[in-house]
Amino acid sequence: MSTALSPARRQLVPLVGWLITLAAALLSIPLTGDTVWARGVMDGGSEVTATQGVLVAVAGYEATVILAFAGLGAAVFFGLAAAPWSRATRWALTTVVAAVVLAGVVATLTQEQDAPSGELIGALVISLVPAALLLLLAWRRWRLTSAVIALVAVAVGVLAHAITLVRLLTSAGSPALGAWAMGGLLLVALGATGWVVRSLARVDPARAGSAA
Repeated sequence: MSTALSPARRQLVPLVGWLITLAAALLSIPLTGDTVWARGVMDGGSEVTATQGVLVAVAGYEATVILAFAGLGAAVFFGLAAAPWSRATRWALTTVVAAVVLAGVVATLTQEQDAPSGELIGALVISLVPAALLLLLAWRRWRLTSAVIALVAVAVGVLAHAITLVRLLTSAGSPALGAWAMGGLLLVALGATGWVVRSLARVDPARAGSAA
């Protein structure tokens, strides 16, 4: 019996999965504010509390905290290409991405006029390469590839955050609401991106890489 999804569901699932991942990313933004992530993580003296901003400055936590957010953001960015796009919407996406990149380049050149040319080139590459990859994925309709990239990005974020939690649990500190909430959001995003990958992988083999 064929496991291929109906055309309607093939269109709906990736969009819904991306929207869930986007919601998780948006809900993670308040966690960078005053929400307490950990207690007792600082050296010496009395019990202290740490927000995400404080925790990221503690030795051993910077990379894992940043990677958790970066993985979620990358999943939203690249997962966008897994959603169904018509030719008209692909042109609209191209216009928006080009405008954002151009604005970023202008802002960088304006604010960093005295910066070494190597740093400016590096900033341009950081801006252009992800944007070009996103548009390539969208125009080639490599939806399954896009979904897999999003899934891997979230998985990296989950792994990084798991390391943060383990370090807190095995140290003098302990995770608080912010850290647990971030973990929950990452798991939601992991489930959503995994759902998208599974749905696109079940498309007929001849269309698995470029289902529209």
